[in-house]
Amino acid sequence: MEIKALIPNAHCVKVAMNYVVDCYAGIDVRGCFCKFSQRKYRKVQALGFQERYQDDSECVMSVRMIAAVAFVSLSYTLQVFENLQELEEGNYIGRRSRRSRASTVFVPQVWSGHCPVNNQLPCTNNSVEGWHRKMQAAVAADHPQIWRIFDNASWLRFIS
Repeated sequence: MEIKALIPNAHCVKVAMNYVVDCYAGIDVRGCFCKFSQRKYRKVQALGFQERYQDDSECVMSVRMIAAVAFVSLSYTLQVFENLQELEEGNYIGRRSRRSRASTVFVPQVWSGHCPVNNQLPCTNNSVEGWHRKMQAAVAADHPQIWRIFDNASWLRFIS
């Protein structure tokens, strides 16, 4: 059964992240900068600004500035977001209420690339995505169910 059927308001990525944190205590869950940037571009498209984005260099720079917030020190993240105004504020820093901010789907510690970059860690999960593509090819399915993966042992060669 799909997660959306069980919990209609659930954000699937957040559910998966919570599951990993629950299963592996102390693990540091991070987002992928490429996915973060892609989400910004999808929002540009959804708002009908794709043509302007393609033709207007200032529009491109504005969208890139929002994605670049991922590399700002956590202590300045909120200030920078406030300076850049609102773009999916509810997903990344929480909407302002009277005295505080509402909870957010993805806290800055998940999507910020500032700490990983300063510690010479990758800010993308491209290596994980490459491994995932190889596993999908091995089991011959784009979105294989877990049982299909278990039944097909050929994917095991991609573990190391």
